[in-house]
Amino acid sequence: MGARLFRQGISSKFVGFVANEVFDEFPNLKNDLLWWRTACVLRARPEGLTAKGWNEYLAIQETRDDLVLTPDYRVHPDLMEGDRFMGSKTYHLFCGPARCIELVNKIMERRASIDPKGVVGMSMMKRPIFVWQPLPSSCTPSEIPNFYAALKYVDVVSPSLADLVLLFEPHDTSNLLMTLEKGCNMLLALGFGNKASAVVVRVGEIGTYIATIQRHSIMPPYHVRPDKRTSDETRICTTPYRVVDPSGAGPAFLGGFCIGLLADRHPFGFSEFEVGGLYGTVAASFAIEQFGLPKLEYDPSPISIQETWNNETVRKRLTEFEWRMTRTNMHRLSDEDQQRLSLYMDKPCPNHGDMDDWPKFRRVRKSA
Repeated sequence: MGARLFRQGISSKFVGFVANEVFDEFPNLKNDLLWWRTACVLRARPEGLTAKGWNEYLAIQETRDDLVLTPDYRVHPDLMEGDRFMGSKTYHLFCGPARCIELVNKIMERRASIDPKGVVGMSMMKRPIFVWQPLPSSCTPSEIPNFYAALKYVDVVSPSLADLVLLFEPHDTSNLLMTLEKGCNMLLALGFGNKASAVVVRVGEIGTYIATIQRHSIMPPYHVRPDKRTSDETRICTTPYRVVDPSGAGPAFLGGFCIGLLADRHPFGFSEFEVGGLYGTVAASFAIEQFGLPKLEYDPSPISIQETWNNETVRKRLTEFEWRMTRTNMHRLSDEDQQRLSLYMDKPCPNHGDMDDWPKFRRVRKSA
């Protein structure tokens, strides 16, 4: 869903995923997914069950406990129907470290077999961007060696705060900022090697913590509780608080984050990973405004590609959130720092002007 929000009109077909089609309940869910007009693959599983989980919200500690109640059905690259997804520029993987390595290797092998010279459809992205969301069950101290091994294969890892705490088991978690900083620094120093990379920690209603070798930054959520707003947020955040159910915010965030990584360099000096955070935050904001999926409506005009989600355009919300972020204390990265931290090479510097005038570039992926 997060990626689909930003791919409208005919470009919606460039968003793909594999979903299990089961027949126990929620008959309208299939129609809702088809209504998105993506390149989804529905895998019929008559014996399967709709994925269900148990969530407990503890208002006093402001924490959430969750438990998966149904079996996990793995998605294999062989299920991706020929080369439909093999030209993708980004992949969001939700799995343990060993599975992550296996998926990356299989995807790269299939891409090489389909286009061995990298000249048909994949010339700009000979190596795609891999964003890894580790399974909570894999975030344990015993898995740390496997965790570091998997980071060599991906560009971004995105645990939740709870996952990060489970992974490193710090003795003192009372200082949230220190916990985030130490955990991210350990992953950056020991895992990724020399390639451009980031640790993106999802911290619930606090927002997102984005760490690179250049700097660490905190991005607030789009929906900020009125009683949690700082004086600056109260002044610049005029949107109503519409959080109904935070379930699914993490995957939605990372779907939008993947699209943000493909955007042109930001004129206000954000890193590519921070631009991904902008897109991801906006995507998550739509996911948590209701139980279930946000409502998509198309403009009835045959010549229009305008869409609304929950009666609002995605571009409007993204522009507003970008405006809010330009008024924070985050300092601007120079063009040289942006290039050094970039996932791409041979990308010219834009003229810094209005966001609607962003120039378009041919983006060439750096070698890993």
